Amino acid sequence: MLKETSELVGSCGYNNWIKEEGHRGEIGYDLGKEYWGQGIAAEVLEAMLDYGFTEMKLNRVEALVEPENIASIKMLKRIGFQKEGLLRDYQFVKGKFIDLEMHSLLKRDRMIQDTK
Repeated sequence: MLKETSELVGSCGYNNWIKEEGHRGEIGYDLGKEYWGQGIAAEVLEAMLDYGFTEMKLNRVEALVEPENIASIKMLKRIGFQKEGLLRDYQFVKGKFIDLEMHSLLKRDRMIQDTK
């Protein structure tokens, strides 16, 4: 929601959360096209990461991104995520299999960023 108007402009959350065995979570986010490029997704993602690493006690946060989604990949990189690889034919969407890139951020890397 936009702070100024409380208008719903997208969604976000932890899609998967493995608490006991790996303390790992997968994030997902979606933003209306008219709100792209305004820093909204990055602001929300920063809050999600803070919550995930402190309250949920995550050690690792993952993001799966379509390779064509350059803006999202750049945002993840700016925040500190690292690309780990390509998951070929990982998801079935609109009648075809698509590849997804795996990006991750570790708690220790986030802590290093916070001290800079």
